[in-house]
Amino acid sequence: MKVICESYNHELIDILVGHPYDGRLKPNEHFMHVDMTKNLVKLISILLTLKENNEDNVIVMKQVYNIRYVYKRSYIRSLTNI
Repeated sequence: MKVICESYNHELIDILVGHPYDGRLKPNEHFMHVDMTKNLVKLISILLTLKENNEDNVIVMKQVYNIRYVYKRSYIRSLTNI
Protein backbone atom coordinates (compact mmCIF):
# COMPACT_ATOMS: atom_id res chain seq x y z
CA MET A 1 0.00 0.00 0.00
CA LYS A 2 1.34 3.40 -0.94
CA VAL A 3 0.82 6.29 1.47
CA ILE A 4 -0.13 9.42 -0.43
CA CYS A 5 -1.00 11.78 2.37
CA GLU A 6 0.34 11.05 5.83
CA SER A 7 -1.91 13.59 7.54
CA TYR A 8 -5.10 11.79 6.45
CA ASN A 9 -4.84 8.10 7.07
CA HIS A 10 -7.42 5.65 8.38
CA GLU A 11 -7.61 1.99 9.23
CA LEU A 12 -8.64 -0.52 6.59
CA ILE A 13 -12.12 -1.93 6.98
CA ASP A 14 -12.48 -5.57 8.00
CA ILE A 15 -15.60 -6.40 6.00
CA LEU A 16 -15.67 -5.64 2.29
CA VAL A 17 -19.41 -6.12 1.73
CA GLY A 18 -20.36 -4.75 -1.67
CA HIS A 19 -16.76 -4.17 -2.71
CA PRO A 20 -16.02 -5.47 -6.23
CA TYR A 21 -12.85 -7.25 -5.11
CA ASP A 22 -14.49 -9.29 -2.38
CA GLY A 23 -17.70 -9.82 -4.33
CA ARG A 24 -16.02 -11.74 -7.12
CA LEU A 25 -17.41 -15.17 -7.78
CA LYS A 26 -15.35 -18.32 -7.98
CA PRO A 27 -15.51 -20.11 -11.35
CA ASN A 28 -17.99 -22.71 -10.09
CA GLU A 29 -20.20 -19.97 -8.59
CA HIS A 30 -20.06 -18.02 -11.83
CA PHE A 31 -21.12 -21.11 -13.78
CA MET A 32 -23.96 -21.67 -11.30
CA HIS A 33 -25.09 -18.04 -11.72
CA VAL A 34 -25.10 -18.29 -15.53
CA ASP A 35 -26.93 -21.61 -15.40
CA MET A 36 -29.63 -20.20 -13.12
CA THR A 37 -29.91 -17.12 -15.35
CA LYS A 38 -30.50 -19.35 -18.37
CA ASN A 39 -33.25 -21.12 -16.43
CA LEU A 40 -34.93 -17.78 -15.59
CA VAL A 41 -34.42 -18.05 -11.83
CA LYS A 42 -35.28 -14.88 -9.90
CA LEU A 43 -32.33 -12.74 -8.85
CA ILE A 44 -33.09 -13.00 -5.14
CA SER A 45 -33.06 -16.79 -5.43
CA ILE A 46 -29.68 -16.66 -7.18
CA LEU A 47 -28.28 -14.46 -4.42
CA LEU A 48 -29.61 -16.72 -1.66
CA THR A 49 -28.32 -19.87 -3.38
CA LEU A 50 -24.83 -18.38 -3.77
CA LYS A 51 -24.81 -17.37 -0.10
CA GLU A 52 -26.04 -20.79 1.02
CA ASN A 53 -23.29 -22.58 -0.89
CA ASN A 54 -20.52 -20.34 0.42
CA GLU A 55 -21.02 -18.71 3.82
CA ASP A 56 -17.98 -16.46 3.28
CA ASN A 57 -19.54 -14.96 0.16
CA VAL A 58 -20.33 -11.26 0.66
CA ILE A 59 -21.87 -10.61 -2.75
CA VAL A 60 -24.74 -8.10 -2.77
CA MET A 61 -27.75 -7.75 -5.04
CA LYS A 62 -26.14 -5.03 -7.17
CA GLN A 63 -23.33 -7.41 -8.10
CA VAL A 64 -25.85 -10.11 -9.04
CA TYR A 65 -27.53 -7.59 -11.37
CA ASN A 66 -24.16 -6.68 -12.88
CA ILE A 67 -23.18 -10.30 -13.52
CA ARG A 68 -26.52 -10.99 -15.21
CA TYR A 69 -26.16 -7.83 -17.33
CA VAL A 70 -22.67 -8.83 -18.51
CA TYR A 71 -23.86 -12.34 -19.37
CA LYS A 72 -26.89 -11.12 -21.33
CA ARG A 73 -24.81 -8.54 -23.17
CA SER A 74 -22.25 -11.15 -24.21
CA TYR A 75 -25.03 -13.54 -25.25
CA ILE A 76 -26.70 -10.91 -27.47
CA ARG A 77 -23.32 -9.95 -28.90
CA SER A 78 -22.64 -13.57 -29.82
CA LEU A 79 -25.98 -13.75 -31.64
CA THR A 80 -25.34 -10.61 -33.68
CA ASN A 81 -21.84 -11.69 -34.75
CA ILE A 82 -23.05 -14.80 -36.56
